[in-house]
Amino acid sequence: MSPNPKAQIRKPAERVIREGLFVSEGVAGGPKLLASTCEACGGVFFPREAVCPVDRRDDTLRDAEIAGDGVLVACTTVKRGLPGFDSPYGLGTVSLDAGPALIAQVEGAEDGPLQIGTRVELVIGQIRKDKDGTIVVGPKFRRHGGAEVDDG
Repeated sequence: MSPNPKAQIRKPAERVIREGLFVSEGVAGGPKLLASTCEACGGVFFPREAVCPVDRRDDTLRDAEIAGDGVLVACTTVKRGLPGFDSPYGLGTVSLDAGPALIAQVEGAEDGPLQIGTRVELVIGQIRKDKDGTIVVGPKFRRHGGAEVDDG
């Protein structure tokens, strides 16, 4: 009796790039970033902070889940990445509608050049592969319908 070929196919192991950055399971409206908000100064910080970087208080921060919609304010395409990174991939600074800015991968670099002003949305996906083949997942972005910001 020959073995079932489907039984031989294994899904690669996955791990999160860093715990406490995002939630994605069972979240209405898609994945969210885990941030901190300061009740004193109104700042929103990602990733979460233990002390407010603005007013240096530790008694005013509250955990928050923030949406990952934003705008590319700087971007490039990495055509030859480090080992474990599939190339080409986009890399950009995203100014989130919720306040903070962060640098992250941007999907779709193979679909054409990324452009400053492009609306993006948060997705959770492969960032890289470890040497043992484990897929490392984390927050990244993709074009949000390809729409660009209207400057006026």
